[in-house]
Amino acid sequence: MKKFLFPLVALLLLAACSSSEDTINEPEPPKYKIDSTIAVGDLKLQAYIFEGDYYIEAIDESGNKVFTINDRAEGYIEDLGFGETKEYPVRGCFLLSALNKNDHLYILVSLYASEAAHPHKFILKIREGKIVKKEYLDIYDPQIPYLHFYPEKIAEWYGEYIVTYSTLRTSNYFISVLDKDLNIIWKNLNGNAKELIKNIETKSYISSSVNNVIYITYNTVVCLDISKYAYGTYLWQVPITDEEIRVNKSTYSLDGDNVVVDVDATTKAGEKKKYHLVLNKATGELVNPKS
Repeated sequence: MKKFLFPLVALLLLAACSSSEDTINEPEPPKYKIDSTIAVGDLKLQAYIFEGDYYIEAIDESGNKVFTINDRAEGYIEDLGFGETKEYPVRGCFLLSALNKNDHLYILVSLYASEAAHPHKFILKIREGKIVKKEYLDIYDPQIPYLHFYPEKIAEWYGEYIVTYSTLRTSNYFISVLDKDLNIIWKNLNGNAKELIKNIETKSYISSSVNNVIYITYNTVVCLDISKYAYGTYLWQVPITDEEIRVNKSTYSLDGDNVVVDVDATTKAGEKKKYHLVLNKATGELVNPKS
């Protein structure tokens, strides 16, 4: 009987150890849930709320965590006037838009909803994994106090500047330009920027100064001062061709005082054509022959 006792005890101990190891190796339940993820360049950004703070993690293509930033997640009470208020409790950390520019990462963030029709969103300016600047964007026109611009997205703009805009998803076709310190340089709240914003969302535009932007509408290259823009008030406009065309793709670049525009298009007869134009960015004067 004793001969069988040792093997039996050994088996019981082995089973106990195995059971203990299995228990130790079981993954712990997550302490938080990811509220949103977006891609910017080669990074994936993911965000969540944990113990009263918001966290934004940057993860590279290999799955390595590049950096984590966090700050206090605070609710917001909007003053509606006439003794009325509206409360916006924290519901998550929602990343609405992001942009890499001049060694900085800009992120548009909401703590109150993944949809954008509410105030007190903010932009973070980040360098080397640390917050350089945080700015809330409750933009309005003092002459029309009920008209609020709650930005949906941020995008590339001229030089050190970035642009932020909204659409009918949240309010109207509003747009504003911010400098590198996130100060508002100008805002356009007349609601007439639909065509421009469509081109910004498809990256079919180029800004040629702090105020001016160039893009294609129908078969014409146009330039407008968006800070003063009312529908149809272009600074200049130059036809690409006399033919009726459908633009399939357009690319733009600045070369000194000129803007270079390359267009892939289809004529009404179905012929594929390419057009290369070099235009003076201030006047629209054609620098090279159309081709």
